[in-house]
Amino acid sequence: MSETAILALLKASSAVTALVGSGSSARIYAMTAPQRVTAPFVTFQRISGTRWRTITGPTGMAQPRIQIDAYATTYAGAKALATTIRQAIDGYRGAIGGVRVGGIALVSDQDLYEGDVNPALYRVSMDFMVTHDE
Repeated sequence: MSETAILALLKASSAVTALVGSGSSARIYAMTAPQRVTAPFVTFQRISGTRWRTITGPTGMAQPRIQIDAYATTYAGAKALATTIRQAIDGYRGAIGGVRVGGIALVSDQDLYEGDVNPALYRVSMDFMVTHDE
């Protein structure tokens, strides 16, 4: 499961955990963050995915698109967290969290502003393609 690998990689990065906390208090959440969570924080979710096939059937490889969002109360803070995340996982190959990862690649990112919450939050939304064994 690629989400398990992403979570493990984020929690294994001392640069990421320096910004969002470590262990069970790490502010890294699947899908959505709790209300009134302290920024900066990270959310991640599976957006879509494909399973590789050949003419003879499934190959056992999958390639989901995983969205990771970096939130902070300042634009500079959101950009710094996003850069730290990108440096921690973009280009990763190996085994983590019980999953063999063939590669992680950043394919798009965008800057957003969440002005309808208090305090207002800046967000950098990044999409990564994660190629892994199933």
